[in-house]
Amino acid sequence: MALVLLGYHHLVGAAAVPAFFMPETYEPEVLRTRAKKMKLSISPRGKSLAVFLVSIGRLFYVMFVELLVFPSGLVLAVLNAILYSYYVAYTLIFQEACHFTPYQVGMAFTPILIGTVLALPCMSYFDKTVYKKARTQAIASGTKVEPEKRLHASILGVTIMPVSLFW
Repeated sequence: MALVLLGYHHLVGAAAVPAFFMPETYEPEVLRTRAKKMKLSISPRGKSLAVFLVSIGRLFYVMFVELLVFPSGLVLAVLNAILYSYYVAYTLIFQEACHFTPYQVGMAFTPILIGTVLALPCMSYFDKTVYKKARTQAIASGTKVEPEKRLHASILGVTIMPVSLFW
């Protein structure tokens, strides 16, 4: 069961903790903080409800207008739901049906851990080959790199995920 804690979403959560100690980088907020320290007048950002509605509006705008955001989010949601259901199902099946000890149940999560660890070198490989090549060409031609160039690793991951789950 201890290996469950090493799932990728837990690693992301643990990596998010240092974010609370990092300095603010959003320019309008940095300027507001400086103005407060210098005791200058600060214009209000608006009422909380208005700020909330604008934020939600941007979320839905991006989700439905940008072509890649909604399908990508949907795929990630399904994959996370499957992984979470595996965490619950593994424990129930292996402890109750197969009479595994908690240690043995934890060892059943080893393939998920191995896949998570192997994902990092794969992502690095795609970044160094596909994206870096496209970035070099874009710099040489004076254009910007297409964001889709970062999707090649995702295509591999979406293809391998169902295979690994049935494996």
